[in-house]
Amino acid sequence: CGEQKKDTDPQLAADEVLLLCNILRPWQAEFLQSLDVTTANEFVDMYDNDGSALVTALQEWKKNNKVANTKMTSCGVALHIWARTCKCVMWSCDEQRARGVEKPKRPEFLEVTPACGQSLSTLGI
Repeated sequence: CGEQKKDTDPQLAADEVLLLCNILRPWQAEFLQSLDVTTANEFVDMYDNDGSALVTALQEWKKNNKVANTKMTSCGVALHIWARTCKCVMWSCDEQRARGVEKPKRPEFLEVTPACGQSLSTLGI
């Protein structure tokens, strides 16, 4: 995923499940890494504090990297989805840690586990 920032909490830096490269698509993680953001916590904090600056940064990054031009609204919606995804992973990790799990796992977003314990795909496959 790249070098971690030295001033981050050591627990988070060692916790690979919260690294953006393990949550988002590679180009999304690359964009955020260009802003020195590598963990879900860092991204959510940045998004909550100044989401509009992130929208502008994403548009500029896409322009500079010759990625398809995107409207501001689309960038804003995308960043909102990324933030919600990261929050879900963070909540899941917190919940797992509260239950005593030492190495929390990333939640499976496209699967539902019914009471019988079998995996059920939400894709209908």
